[in-house]
Amino acid sequence: DGKVTLTGQYSTGEIEVAADGTLILKDKKKSEEVKHTIKVSKVDASNNKEIDGAKITVTKDDADNTVVDSWTSVEDKSHEIENVAPGKYVLKEESAPEGYEKVDTEIKFTVAADGKITVTGVTSDVCEYVDGKLVLKDKKKSTNPTIKVSKVDASDNKEIGGAKITVTKDDDDNTLVDSWTSVEDKSH
Repeated sequence: DGKVTLTGQYSTGEIEVAADGTLILKDKKKSEEVKHTIKVSKVDASNNKEIDGAKITVTKDDADNTVVDSWTSVEDKSHEIENVAPGKYVLKEESAPEGYEKVDTEIKFTVAADGKITVTGVTSDVCEYVDGKLVLKDKKKSTNPTIKVSKVDASDNKEIGGAKITVTKDDDDNTLVDSWTSVEDKSH
């Protein structure tokens, strides 16, 4: 029937018929996908200094969660991932450095064809793209313990209300830490 079908990586489907009846296939090679290098920095949220010891993984945001790279952060050094194709990815902190809280949120980001990175689903206090790199922020663990206090009846250990309680530091000024009135059946 004279029909010509073009297939393969060079096929654009443009056909020209020359004066002598020769078919001329005009194809342009499909452009190669541009790959990018992305930088990831793991920092202390209080001072933005790069910290040592966070285990981090980047996967493709696909059904297989294909691992793109996995590493442990190094103090004063960003990590580079080379040959990253445009697409959607997930950055995850597997474990936090000693003394820091782990970021439990999976950070989703997109690498555009021009290499621009867009972070979605998290606030800038957790992760942001700034100065050409993804910056993942860890907060230090609190060093102040949390304690519960109950005022109880000595005869049955039930919490009782109405007692005025004050907690102070054991220092020269007896600095006030907290004060409250106890509530029945409730610890403070």
